[in-house]
Amino acid sequence: MSHKEWVQKTFDAAAPLYADKSSPYFDYFGQRLVDLAQVSPTDRVLDVATGKGAVLLPVSQIAKQAVGIDLSAEMVKAARMRMPHAELHQMDAEKLIFADSSFDLVFCAFALFFMPHLSVALSEFKRVLKPTGRLAVSIWGEKNPLDAWVADRAEALGGTKQIRLASLNSAEALSSTLSGFNQIRIVEESKVFIKKSPEEWWDSLWGHGIRSQFEQLSPENLALLRSESLEQACKYCIEGTLPLKRQVFYGLCQS
Repeated sequence: MSHKEWVQKTFDAAAPLYADKSSPYFDYFGQRLVDLAQVSPTDRVLDVATGKGAVLLPVSQIAKQAVGIDLSAEMVKAARMRMPHAELHQMDAEKLIFADSSFDLVFCAFALFFMPHLSVALSEFKRVLKPTGRLAVSIWGEKNPLDAWVADRAEALGGTKQIRLASLNSAEALSSTLSGFNQIRIVEESKVFIKKSPEEWWDSLWGHGIRSQFEQLSPENLALLRSESLEQACKYCIEGTLPLKRQVFYGLCQS
């Protein structure tokens, strides 16, 4: 199985949980990215790796045209259920079918690090952008201690293969990645989200890329990881709820 096939399979399986049990992270940070990009009513917009439309939904309420693509067919189906009138396609970000200079603005939220040929994808973004076009992207920053712990523990139990390829988790790394574009601006944001319980947090992980590590584990080790993770999560609980900080870097630039 190629890396792209693995990514597609992972998010096909994650689609029922993604941005539902998964958390309000995506809708919140998607709206923030749209706000920072200053979408205009005259813009033609492409949203790459659209997921369930955390970016595409607010964009479609502003822009002249909004198109969403995703490598996962199940994500595209889920997005259609949420946005029945949206233009959505299953498509590889490294092989965009659109003509040169088709869009005023390209978005790519929380997906650059999954792409096996990131420079090719960025070249495609630049190709379909108009000469005065803009690119708006987002990446996760440093993991909070609990998420870092569960990822390390999953690796120790046998989930050694990583679905994330690029080491993108800092302003410097993102700025370097976008070096082929102009007028680069990086914005950092951290926000705390509340889980009702450790169990809700554990269930939400199955809507994220980390499920690819979990799926590598034996049934016995997966059960062990769940038990240990819930115990670890309890250490971070406050009055029964679980606050978790998420750090994000937004990258804004021009073609």
